[in-house]
Amino acid sequence: LQRPRPLPELRRQTHDGYRLFRLWPAWIGHSDSLVYTHTVPPIDVRVESTEIVIALVGAIGTDIAGAAIALERALNEVSYTSVRINVLNLALDIARWHVADEARYDERMHARMNCGNRCREELGRPDALALLSIARIHELRTAAGAQLRTAYILSSLKRPEEIAALHAAYGDSLYVIALHCPQARRAELLSERIAASYGSRPNSHRSGALGLMKRDLRELGTPFGQNLRDTFHLADVFLDGTSTETLWASASRSVEILFGHPFRTPTPEECGMFHAYGAGLRSASPTRQVGAALMRGGDILALGTNEVPRAFGGQYWEGDTDDGRDYSQNADFTTRVAYEILSDI
Repeated sequence: LQRPRPLPELRRQTHDGYRLFRLWPAWIGHSDSLVYTHTVPPIDVRVESTEIVIALVGAIGTDIAGAAIALERALNEVSYTSVRINVLNLALDIARWHVADEARYDERMHARMNCGNRCREELGRPDALALLSIARIHELRTAAGAQLRTAYILSSLKRPEEIAALHAAYGDSLYVIALHCPQARRAELLSERIAASYGSRPNSHRSGALGLMKRDLRELGTPFGQNLRDTFHLADVFLDGTSTETLWASASRSVEILFGHPFRTPTPEECGMFHAYGAGLRSASPTRQVGAALMRGGDILALGTNEVPRAFGGQYWEGDTDDGRDYSQNADFTTRVAYEILSDI
């Protein structure tokens, strides 16, 4: 997780000289308690249950529906009721943007993308689908009243403006979860789905699958089109959608972390991303701040960022009187050199 989150419902009680941690429901097997032998002051930490909103982000070809089901099951383990909302269907339910359900899979996907584009364009809002989702949640809450321990699962978002709108509406009650699946695997799955709708072989539809994937990633020249490229990295949590098994396992683990599981620690990859993110904060590059972590297994070998090195060795730091970084010179020398090279060519 990239942001600190509230603690879960956690009650500590003295039991035969130990501290007994009781978590509802249990995190380990089917038991509802476990014994933890470290001596800590007896405290009682309780967080008021509340509604949360989970926004799913995923490329075409990933099992977004399966991710929603896996999260629903995991949330049920912490006594949360889930309400699934398909964001694009909210627009399709409005007559002016309704499209026929095409028999051919590729045509159906393109038609659904066109629907989302028209909705955003006609409303003049790149976050239009997020606003429809907010209105739908408001409608549900108005009809049934505010529901404690309820999670609204939205699938799926395609633009960064949609994430921003949901953050503005729900603040820290919003969790953005991205689903990852390797590109080759997604191309294979899409080819199979397209082929099944045509009654032909998957190999003959690979170009169509790649075309869908390219459009889904980013529609150049279309200000209200798909833009997964600038949306995916905004997620708080990333699920492994390579297979059903990895998806369900990562969804369960993510919900456990979300609710403060005391013994869930980062994987080596997560730890590396944490350090790379921190390293990127050191950069003051006028174009883009990037950090990197070089690791072997779980050991960090080196950290780096894109920044100007100090003359004769070392690095510039905040507060240096002789700061020679680009921003202090009111110039981006990397871009300047690139233009000079283009001019020479």
